[in-house]
Amino acid sequence: MRKISKFILLFLFIFGILFFYMKNDESNLKNSSTINIEVLEKYKERGSFFIKVKQFESTNQEGIVEVRDENLWNVLEIGKKYFVVVSWTSQNFETNIFNGNDLKLEQIDLIK
Repeated sequence: MRKISKFILLFLFIFGILFFYMKNDESNLKNSSTINIEVLEKYKERGSFFIKVKQFESTNQEGIVEVRDENLWNVLEIGKKYFVVVSWTSQNFETNIFNGNDLKLEQIDLIK
């Protein structure tokens, strides 16, 4: 009887941990989008590389994007326009790109 009770308690404990992890994981949704941007500014902060950009399609919104590769950050030019894929986390799907958290550059192409 004791072995069955321990097994049930262990099962409930593991199930509880998995449920807690899955619930916390859903609170930050991962999103991505393709946008046209213009680089307004470049800067480094504590070993990370960032660009301040303006989305020039229809909204003219501005935001900060993290560039994970220093070499890529070095070749980006202020004033140039790029077609990019960015990713970010947010609390819901309706969140605007620049209102999300951890905005990161995923892919990039120069607009000629």
